[in-house]
Amino acid sequence: MSLASWKKEFYKTPAYEVSKRFALKHSLRKWQGLLAKNRRKHRVGFNGIEVYDENDYLTIDSSSCALCNHYMENECNGCPLGSCSTEYGEATDHKKVVPIIC
Repeated sequence: MSLASWKKEFYKTPAYEVSKRFALKHSLRKWQGLLAKNRRKHRVGFNGIEVYDENDYLTIDSSSCALCNHYMENECNGCPLGSCSTEYGEATDHKKVVPIIC
């Protein structure tokens, strides 16, 4: 298992290619992939900023968030999550991804 297998299950399409209609589903799936059990399954690490293996990485920020790609320009107005800065901070600072999933 690897980051490639993780992406196949949890991040099939780059965020900028996801339509607004499927942005929430895409974003939720990525965050579910960052749960410890799913990282272990694919043998990837997560340092709060990137999910990675020995050969590749994916930065976990607005560039990998389909919702941000659609709503960030308008200061997150209309985003189904509203402002997720607190939850995102928990994920990046403390590797706690559950708050952003709930």
